[in-house]
Amino acid sequence: PRSLDLLVWGDLHGDPSPKLFSWVDSLRRNADAWKRPMLALDAGDAIFGSDVSFITRGASQARLLNLVQPDAITLGARDFWWTRDRLDTLIGSLQVPVVTNNIRFALSDKPYGGKNWAMWDFDGLRVGLIGVGNPDLEASDRPAKAYDLRSYEPTETVQSSMDELRDRDVSVIVVLSHAGRDADIALATAQPDIDVIVGSRDEEPEAPIKVGATWIVRTATGPNRLTRIDMNLTDTGVALEANTAEPANVATPKEWKPVFDSLAKVLKTRTDLALDTLKEAWPKTSREGLLGNFLADALRREAGADIGLWPSSSLRGGLAKGKVTVGDLWKVLPSPQLVSVFEIPGSDVQRMLLRQMTRPRDFLFLSGASCTSDSSRFGGSPIQVFVDGKPIQPSGRYKIAIPNAVRESMFDLTGFSLESAAPQYLERWDRDMIEAYIRSNRMRTSVGRVPAMYGALR
Repeated sequence: PRSLDLLVWGDLHGDPSPKLFSWVDSLRRNADAWKRPMLALDAGDAIFGSDVSFITRGASQARLLNLVQPDAITLGARDFWWTRDRLDTLIGSLQVPVVTNNIRFALSDKPYGGKNWAMWDFDGLRVGLIGVGNPDLEASDRPAKAYDLRSYEPTETVQSSMDELRDRDVSVIVVLSHAGRDADIALATAQPDIDVIVGSRDEEPEAPIKVGATWIVRTATGPNRLTRIDMNLTDTGVALEANTAEPANVATPKEWKPVFDSLAKVLKTRTDLALDTLKEAWPKTSREGLLGNFLADALRREAGADIGLWPSSSLRGGLAKGKVTVGDLWKVLPSPQLVSVFEIPGSDVQRMLLRQMTRPRDFLFLSGASCTSDSSRFGGSPIQVFVDGKPIQPSGRYKIAIPNAVRESMFDLTGFSLESAAPQYLERWDRDMIEAYIRSNRMRTSVGRVPAMYGALR
């Protein structure tokens, strides 16, 4: 054979994707019938993010990947959102090649996913594939503990795998990447013998470009798009064409349907569960409101903190009057987030709230703390802060619970750098903490924690 097709998707974020996977299965069956070499590849961020993935702690997506059997997958940044024990379990349960050349165990130097590379022989057409994941394991927003892992830029690790593949006389070398566009370009520049680098990282697909003799293809992201890459070997290298399209409507394989049906039932059972009944609507607000205050209450109480913060920008909607289900609650929240806690002196808490009230980038709902208005510019009193109903002690230490939305914009929202605040992950999900709080306290909260004039200034 002198041709090869690649079917590539990425950034599913835990979506079961029955339509996408059914189309992939149909295309692979057609390729088998025509004896045309084809590889189906997942470019990372497959197992974290959706409601059903959260309910099953990633087991649903691992089960589906084992059902669909992509020829290889790599790992993305979001896959490392799982706690390390859970991620280890999920990776161990996969029955498909997980290729992570640049993420290795520190002591053994073995790849975390199990493989540096994979190879296929299509009647003499030997295809080698090297997988590279997101390299920044030490990023502050990466909660999975990576103390025994080391991550490298792909340019530092791919050479040895290429040498091993050359020793096996491969015809084509493909890199499956979740390292990002800039890293892919740097790799193509450093390793001109790579034929194709195909990558995905929550980016819009782009027309293929060539860096030297290496093709770089940025592929589709999400469950509603699939990229097909048609490659042909010529005497001067590889010619290719890439097309991205929405999945076609094809029948789900009969043996797959019970799996998708069972996952849909699991999701419905959980999201239909009633939590409480509201006597009035809790709308989304950009100044103090019941919904935001309630969420801050839940984080504070469940984290055992003195203060809880919740940003208004991370609310996706409000709650209607009447029965509130788990599904209703999840619709107003962002995707699952781990909660962090940091500790600062009372004097810094006071400065943080003064900054928030005078120069807000986003309104922060408060729990456990309250404050008065600052009228010092007009000859009145400066802001006064109370914690648990008592005047704040400048030399005291106060623990503050935050969702990841605050952590990601730490300086803009609090005035503290991430390094100085050093928030520690609790390895508890905000959704779980909120539901636990409701079971103990129902959906009760209050307003009046900040002066009514504050908020809605953006």
